[in-house]
Amino acid sequence: MQSNVADMKARYGKPVVIVETSYPFTTGNGDSDSNVITAATPCSGYPASATGQANNFNAIKTVIQNGGGVGVFWWEPTWVGTAGNGWDPTNINGTGSEWDNQAVFDFNFRLNPNINWNP
Repeated sequence: MQSNVADMKARYGKPVVIVETSYPFTTGNGDSDSNVITAATPCSGYPASATGQANNFNAIKTVIQNGGGVGVFWWEPTWVGTAGNGWDPTNINGTGSEWDNQAVFDFNFRLNPNINWNP
């Protein structure tokens, strides 16, 4: 990924930002919708845990910075599994999130303290 970021920056002369990334903090499910990632270790070396989530994010952030990128955006950090937080506007309370185990807040709405948002 680092070489791809460096190549895009050099080739197009534009700032490069990774606009969607996420990683599970658990294999558990906080709502009625099945999760899209259920593996205990989706990427080698990064278990589906609060620490694994933070380490994965920090590794991506470092790779992007080292490639000359300017930022990383988490894909829906607040999409926790709770009523009223569904994706379907016609049935907002009847749908959940397939990404709830990838939010940066756990099922009790506590922020993952291991994630460092600073450069």
